[in-house]
Amino acid sequence: GKKNNAAAALTSRDAKLKRLRRGESNRGADTGVIASDEPGGGVRYVDVDVVPVRDIASRCSLPVEFGVLSVDAEGVGDKVLREFLDAGFRPRWILYESMHNSEPWETTKAYVASLGWRYVRRIGWNHVFEMEGLFE
Repeated sequence: GKKNNAAAALTSRDAKLKRLRRGESNRGADTGVIASDEPGGGVRYVDVDVVPVRDIASRCSLPVEFGVLSVDAEGVGDKVLREFLDAGFRPRWILYESMHNSEPWETTKAYVASLGWRYVRRIGWNHVFEMEGLFE
């Protein structure tokens, strides 16, 4: 019944999140799962497509250099951010939400800085980076 379906959905969600947090590739996966807060305190689970960064960039004709990259990926943001940067994309600014990620924030910060972005500040749950030399 409903209880078994809910338990199966939770097990599937947990398994997918564990796989993503371990850094296993999303390639070939049909869906990921996100949780959404519902009014009244409930939680609703929604399947979403998991698409590699290069596929998204190709579909959207994303240039290598662009204005703002905003990453809020519910616990796998570190993986998404690294995939964008490792693919050679060069946003002028990065807005990055670091909650629930497996990689420690300081590690992500150092990695982004090593590739040429300066840490600007925190705004709420988000961290802001600016490409070095942008205004020189």
